[in-house]
Amino acid sequence: MDILEESLAIVKTRIDQLQRSMTTIKKRLSEPYNQMTMRTHQLGRLQKTCDVLRRVTRIQYLTKRLKQQLDGGIKEITKTSQTFNELQYLYGDGDLEGIEVIDKDMDWVRKARANMEVQAEQLLIQGLSSFNQNQTSTALQVFNSIGTLQLVVSKTIQSKCSSVQQDLGSALSGSFEQSYNGSAPGGATIGNTAAWRATYGPLLTNGATTLPPSTTRSTYYTEH
Repeated sequence: MDILEESLAIVKTRIDQLQRSMTTIKKRLSEPYNQMTMRTHQLGRLQKTCDVLRRVTRIQYLTKRLKQQLDGGIKEITKTSQTFNELQYLYGDGDLEGIEVIDKDMDWVRKARANMEVQAEQLLIQGLSSFNQNQTSTALQVFNSIGTLQLVVSKTIQSKCSSVQQDLGSALSGSFEQSYNGSAPGGATIGNTAAWRATYGPLLTNGATTLPPSTTRSTYYTEH
């Protein structure tokens, strides 16, 4: 029994020594790990801070350049739209909100962009009305830069199709009795074909050319 108790005491002593050694090793390993984790978090926050500062500086520069481009009027509208596109990218999903300088600039940028969109819409209407490919292409390029090309093209096509439908409906509804003055055997209508063409030919021609070929070409080249 005495020998067994001595053996157990030795084992217990060795176990206590092992536990103390494990505690020392754990402490030596955990302290560098904790410091490394803390430094990693600090580095991440520093990188985010640098990114915010870079974006803020770039936004301020682009805002100043945008004011100069707006002074150029419609001639600079393409470059202006590209600047708006970069500003929108830098502003991101609104994570810069709360920065006083940026909030003030972005309020002005939003108003300026709204005014530019109105100018681009007017330019597009003028280009379609006069079949001016340069005006149409410029307007489409502006909308492509600010990310609204598909919406504007769809809206324009729907509007023009509705206008063509109304013109054709007005031209054909109740007009045959006025344009034709007789009937052929079997109920076929005959009469003053020349008068009908003179009256409604321009409407049909206008409806067929409401959307000039330059519109689809401009849209294709802008997207590609």
